Amino acid sequence: MGDPSYLRLVPSSCVDTPIDWDKLPQKSVEFFKRGWGRSWETREELPLPKTISELAERLNETKFFGYFDTELCELLHDISEFGLGQAVCASTTLKLSDQDYSNCSNSMNGKGEGRVQIWPRFYMRYHEQLWFIVFIPGSRHGIFGHGPDLHTIDFDEDDDWFSPACPAARQEKAFAEAFDAKLVQELQGDTSRVKLAMVDMTKNFAGWETSSIQCSLEYAQLANAMMSLPRGHFARIAFLEGFFDTLKNRLNY
Repeated sequence: MGDPSYLRLVPSSCVDTPIDWDKLPQKSVEFFKRGWGRSWETREELPLPKTISELAERLNETKFFGYFDTELCELLHDISEFGLGQAVCASTTLKLSDQDYSNCSNSMNGKGEGRVQIWPRFYMRYHEQLWFIVFIPGSRHGIFGHGPDLHTIDFDEDDDWFSPACPAARQEKAFAEAFDAKLVQELQGDTSRVKLAMVDMTKNFAGWETSSIQCSLEYAQLANAMMSLPRGHFARIAFLEGFFDTLKNRLNY
């Protein structure tokens, strides 16, 4: 039971970004294998995904966005910090400031060209929105978020909505590509670090509602602590009342 996420876009700049599972804590590796380590059809064991693209494909049509519990948040943190390692860079013709490429291995080449960080990311449809996740290689500061409702997307009831080839899915991919261009611009801007650090305060990045993976981790830990209390404990009751009030407000939005 539960609502799955459907893959819509892995930007070409990060399709082949490698993931080194040998550097991840064994606890996270085992968690991934339990959740996504076998074929849903044959139940045969699958190899660990080697790239961000393969990871996104493995998560396709499974419970991902909306299910960021403690173990999943820790897995995402570990992939970002250990699996992706140091910053991934790619050639660009943009003129960059020192801050823009300070984490990259190469500097300006004298022709106004340099190397700028590529942020591994992908987009999926979950419920009525397009969602994204951005890994920050070598750190535990990843973010995720979603755009506005997709009610404007044309959808024919006869279409195979689960297929990326259906008209609605193609429109959603185009929508993701348009936002991704803006997202990359924000990530490479002079104030990107400040904006990333303030995501949990502003709840916004590049115009979409956004949060940090760390914030979801802390909330999941709080929820676990509250639910471990006796049923009649005032803190548990207050926590559940707040949770259902928030859920009600979102459903009535």
